[in-house]
Amino acid sequence: MKNSAPFLVSLVISTASWGGEPCTPNDMQIDVCRAATNISETIEEGLPLRLNQGLVLQQIDATQNIISMTAVFDYTEGHLVAEARRKGTTLDAFRTSVRRAAILIACRPRTELQAFIELGGELRMVYQFSDRAHFLTVNVDQCAAG
Repeated sequence: MKNSAPFLVSLVISTASWGGEPCTPNDMQIDVCRAATNISETIEEGLPLRLNQGLVLQQIDATQNIISMTAVFDYTEGHLVAEARRKGTTLDAFRTSVRRAAILIACRPRTELQAFIELGGELRMVYQFSDRAHFLTVNVDQCAAG
């Protein structure tokens, strides 16, 4: 038993330094797991929610400090590829644009989502095509300063 004390102290210190508690990873001890649930429930009441001309937020849920949203395009991947060709762009360029839009949603200044992320939460945006084929997942766990 005498030799177990250093091990236990080491375990406690490493758990604290690794952020072992996902619900209160901030200095203010705000429970971001509870915030995730509250934000998720509030948004869920308005679903489905049209985000823009071709995209609908269909689902939202919260697991610990992560809010997961599923947005569905009104078209298939084939349609997007054809449209990208017609416009002289690529699918990668569209992915970059969608990734930026997700970050803007998550980090819009003075919003609940921005505060949630800054306190240690994460927003996971999953984008699917109308046939439910996966397009892109964007995880936002920090907002750029300024």
